[in-house]
Amino acid sequence: MAGRFFGFALLGVAVVLAGCSGTTGPGEQERPYAAVISIDSDTTLPGMNVHLPVRVAWDESLPDRIDSLASINFVVSYDDSALSFVGTDQGPAISEWEYFTWRTRKSLIRNGTARPLSCIEIQAFRDRGNAQSPRPPQLLPDGALCTLNFVATAHRGRFGTTTEVGFWIGDCLDNTFMDAKDDNIIYMADTLERHDGLWAPYDTGNCPRRYTLRPLLRFVSGAVHFEQPPATLVGDINLNGVAQEIGDAILLTNYFIYGDRVWDADPARRGRQIAASDINGDGELLTRADLEAMVSIITGNHDPGEAFPPPYSDTLVLSVWDQVERVTIRGNANASVSSVSIWVAHDTQDTLHVSKVGLDSTRVEVFTYDHVSRVTLIGTVFRDPRDECILLRQGSSPMRITKAQASTPPGVLMAVHILDIRGSSAP
Repeated sequence: MAGRFFGFALLGVAVVLAGCSGTTGPGEQERPYAAVISIDSDTTLPGMNVHLPVRVAWDESLPDRIDSLASINFVVSYDDSALSFVGTDQGPAISEWEYFTWRTRKSLIRNGTARPLSCIEIQAFRDRGNAQSPRPPQLLPDGALCTLNFVATAHRGRFGTTTEVGFWIGDCLDNTFMDAKDDNIIYMADTLERHDGLWAPYDTGNCPRRYTLRPLLRFVSGAVHFEQPPATLVGDINLNGVAQEIGDAILLTNYFIYGDRVWDADPARRGRQIAASDINGDGELLTRADLEAMVSIITGNHDPGEAFPPPYSDTLVLSVWDQVERVTIRGNANASVSSVSIWVAHDTQDTLHVSKVGLDSTRVEVFTYDHVSRVTLIGTVFRDPRDECILLRQGSSPMRITKAQASTPPGVLMAVHILDIRGSSAP
């Protein structure tokens, strides 16, 4: 069961991305581990979808190994300048578990500095006391517990870099399992293993209810590496040797309609296509501003040899009223707004409906894929501060705005600030 986060005690496994600092030798490495919990690593191109399974594997040779689990809990943190989280899937290893849910939040790293971490808390309970237990193979799950789903940033500056997707701890009950037999809590070792093999310490010796040093859980982090695509001609998105032509504009338009599947199946050619999309030279790939800039060049409204104005000089403020049945969005800008793209994470089995108040000359496009819908307003957008874009829920699944982009003519990105006004009505 996937749904909203409810107030259960944090009993289970905790997963957090990036945020461990310092290195040490594994203080409990010499003791046998009951299980290894790991996050897969992956290689991607900017703007692509990334799916990272979280897996558990048990050491069946231990005489005191666990027979069954009652709950699992992850707290996940990640670098939101590199990855946008769009949801998680319940894994096949716990597909029959009765309760599975997640929520997002901001936290502070454990060393006391004020640098915020984007966190994801994930909980799973085998059953809730109603005797509806899963079949025996899932009493002690082995394999994929869940899959973390992200969209990689489309910034050119990420080429050739790696961002960690790893385990982190900020509380005693993070990174723990609960034994179904006696409700004992199974702790992690006093170290976390990063994707590069280094270790970061955490002292669980004084944690309440710590009943034993064994069995220990070993947590191994993953990472996402951004490929460095080959050199390419900017604007030659269809790779025919001619830049800024109608065929290139059509292919870029199709990306906003159909998503990643429009790119070439060959990874090298796909990388060149994506790298060629930075039409306005702002370092951000695959944006509506790039498409607008290309159209300006093709129609003769902008000289292809002339630099575009610098990005983020103008600002759009989006006020978001998040109510039970709908999300209402209004915009206020200091310049003309030609497009606004809003990424909405939700259960994509439910249809997302979009309605408008005002915005009569604005076209709306909705593209849904892998846990997220991209709602794009095109034309003259938010000219009147009372204009509204309304997102209507279908069902009770959570829905949240993960990011937004806006452009101003002739194809320049604007700075976007989101004011999240939860639980109130738009005035």
